[in-house]
Amino acid sequence: MILTKPQAINLIDHLEYDQIVKQKFMEALENGLFEKYSSFASNPLLLNIMLMTFDEGATIPDKLNDFYEQAFSTLFNVHDGSKDCFKRNISTGLGCEDFKFIFAYFCFKTYFSNVYEFTDNSVRKYISDAKKVSQVNNWRVDDYLDDLVKAVCMLVKDGLNYTFAHRSFQEYFAAWYTTKLEDSIQVRLLNGWLNEKKGYADDPYFLMLYNLQSEKFNKIFLCPGIKEIKKYYEKGFGIDFLGNLFSGVVIRCLNVGQQKKYKTYIKIKNNYLCAILRMTCLFNGYHFENAEENNEDFISYLSKNRELREQREVSFDKIKEDGVGKIATESLNWVEKQIIFALDVLEKYNKNGVGNKRKVSSIIESL
Repeated sequence: MILTKPQAINLIDHLEYDQIVKQKFMEALENGLFEKYSSFASNPLLLNIMLMTFDEGATIPDKLNDFYEQAFSTLFNVHDGSKDCFKRNISTGLGCEDFKFIFAYFCFKTYFSNVYEFTDNSVRKYISDAKKVSQVNNWRVDDYLDDLVKAVCMLVKDGLNYTFAHRSFQEYFAAWYTTKLEDSIQVRLLNGWLNEKKGYADDPYFLMLYNLQSEKFNKIFLCPGIKEIKKYYEKGFGIDFLGNLFSGVVIRCLNVGQQKKYKTYIKIKNNYLCAILRMTCLFNGYHFENAEENNEDFISYLSKNRELREQREVSFDKIKEDGVGKIATESLNWVEKQIIFALDVLEKYNKNGVGNKRKVSSIIESL
């Protein structure tokens, strides 16, 4: 069930919970909190988690990382929706930090295995794997699974299967566990994830990892990739350079009322380098410009003089062959602006390199 803002506020209003806390929380939802955390606040279970987290800190943290930490701690330590609550009975007897480490490993393994839903057998196997790396192992897998579902509400049983209460919990704790790995392993893992085209720049996992260790993320992961881009860029910004990162330009014809509107974008060829460039700009505060403002000559070329009806993809080899490389380069100068910004970041964090690359599957298997 997906809640609208009025429905979410109404649900909170009817909960048996401290009236003062409820009122403050409802006011916060009304004044922007619902929109900021819409994917949480629109889910009844997660809305309750938000309420308890709000109660603990009298607010919801601005940073998502802080929110996940506070939400987990709150769920681990308090019981149900009553102000006069008692501590939950954790079946495993584990403390909060030990429990969190095990869950983070569980999230890490499942995230990089692209597993988000579990059968009864598979969820127990992943928990058993986590138990092997835990320094505290005097607990039962059945008890830990029971705690995940009933005590900390990180997993939800849906019919015969289990799913995460919210996918972002998996992403956050997978990132949290990644920070515990040696730098060289982090580099090989993340490079492999992008090179195998299983990761992408806008994946929330990367943003969470960056927020947890921003300086290290720039130094050991982004800068080596920027150095590779720099080698191509030193030969000049032109069609040959663009062809190293992108396969070509795609143009789509959209009917807006009685008029045609053309939308263009460049198609990724090198997933690793394109993701590095995107993340460098995205995480380090680059002000993205409107990339749609291509010049009229380039639009006419791509759309075959405005006769295009649906979509067309033109490779950079074809653009070069047709002798329109100059107008293409001028039209795509926003790419160069991003590269210059990335080079400034490289100048700031100018050290460390990339270790030997290995398959993501083999790295995960060894951890």
